[in-house]
Amino acid sequence: MSSRRERIQFLKAGVSKAERALRDAYEAAGFTDDLVHGLRHTLRVVDEALRIIRECGLGDVMACKLLCAVWLHDIGRVNAGNEQHALVSARKTLEVLGLCHGISNEDVSDIHFAVLNHSQGLEGVATLFGKELAPASTDAEILLGFLVLCDHADGASPEGIARLCEYRLQMGGNDFLPVASPRYTVLTLRRLLQSPNGIPLAEMKAMKEDSVVAHVLYNYGATARILAPMEPHITATYQKEWSDRLRLTYGLIVTFLDGCPD
Repeated sequence: MSSRRERIQFLKAGVSKAERALRDAYEAAGFTDDLVHGLRHTLRVVDEALRIIRECGLGDVMACKLLCAVWLHDIGRVNAGNEQHALVSARKTLEVLGLCHGISNEDVSDIHFAVLNHSQGLEGVATLFGKELAPASTDAEILLGFLVLCDHADGASPEGIARLCEYRLQMGGNDFLPVASPRYTVLTLRRLLQSPNGIPLAEMKAMKEDSVVAHVLYNYGATARILAPMEPHITATYQKEWSDRLRLTYGLIVTFLDGCPD
């Protein structure tokens, strides 16, 4: 049984291993990257994690587990092929942390759980890919919440809109709306924005590949839902900062849709 000091030392070594594993994966792939999900995305998520650690006063153990999860959450995107990237990332997480001497099975399990579920958010945990999954600990659920907040910080922002637009233009797509049916997309997004029950994530998931605005709005809706259960674990200052960010993004989307013809 390791002491708390040793536990933190082992986890810090794990953070370094996780960072090295991600950088090595991109180097081996020729540093292929994109504006939406790639090494630069992970670096921005790391910045958000450091902000959470600082502003919410996370303890050393949770801080290290969060950084491990952040560095590894999208490692599966490097060479995922047609496989769901979260599954690949979770498998890589076990490989990387399994090589780290001293990290407990419980800590590895918490990090693995967060990485495996980060694309689903807190709502999709119970039935991920048709399998019943329960968090191994309360810390695992809290860790997942922090990871999803960090991840969405890069998508639910005005800067996220610009990056998505640039990415879609590079891929030959429209900047905001799909070419096939912009009128349908505008009407649907307006209806979702006006929904008294908030933004139904199932509908947003179905649309987000089809429209930059829908993709950003999906990030917006997912993050707004996560803030509530995470409230006991984040400071009022951080929650206000997030709410201000979301409000700004929401305003930009509404302004854009108001200028679109029906």
